[in-house]
Amino acid sequence: MADMTKAQALDDMRARILTGALAPGTDLDEAQFCAEYSLSRTPLREIFHRLTGEGVLAQAPGRPPRVAGLEMGGFRNLLATAPVLFTSVARHAAQQHVADDLVRLKDAQRDLMQALADERPMALILGDYRFHETLADLTLNAYLIPGHRRLLIDVTRYGREFYVFDKKKERKAIKKALEQHDRLIDAIEARDGDAAADIALAHWKVARAAIEEALTPEPLPLVSF
Repeated sequence: MADMTKAQALDDMRARILTGALAPGTDLDEAQFCAEYSLSRTPLREIFHRLTGEGVLAQAPGRPPRVAGLEMGGFRNLLATAPVLFTSVARHAAQQHVADDLVRLKDAQRDLMQALADERPMALILGDYRFHETLADLTLNAYLIPGHRRLLIDVTRYGREFYVFDKKKERKAIKKALEQHDRLIDAIEARDGDAAADIALAHWKVARAAIEEALTPEPLPLVSF
């Protein structure tokens, strides 16, 4: 891998965790990543510290950083919190956004649509994260943005199977989700907070259904005796 700045290495490591390339529970070897990113230990440890603060790494004294697990207790909290936080972010984005930030949101949506056309699942996973991260930035709210990012990280990790193109039904669901993005952008641009919140809630229901389906184990095959 080519030499990276600290910011590039941070984005790369986060992306690998979000897409599952670094699986939950994986220990991260400091020497390996120093060599891979051509970084010294100090900036790499700063990256580990940043990602620990975001909730994607766990660190314990005397042990290497570990990719945070996805626990069922945390999942229940996610289900309870997501509709409240996502609708609040959409409403505040509609009320508080500035024009330049809305341009960034449209750029993120355009990249998502291209990733869908090209059938690039990893680009869709990261593009959807970028879209919703940018959406939170539109709120200009220092209290909403950190909580939304923490929630978004786990929604992305739980829901990444949504972007696998194995079935016609999944393709249809992805298109529906991206159409909701377009409607959300229109509501935000019109500064219609109520409409934006309603669309965000409907969008969460699509995501929740996909996550729950991904977490439901396949039925065991019937065996005749």
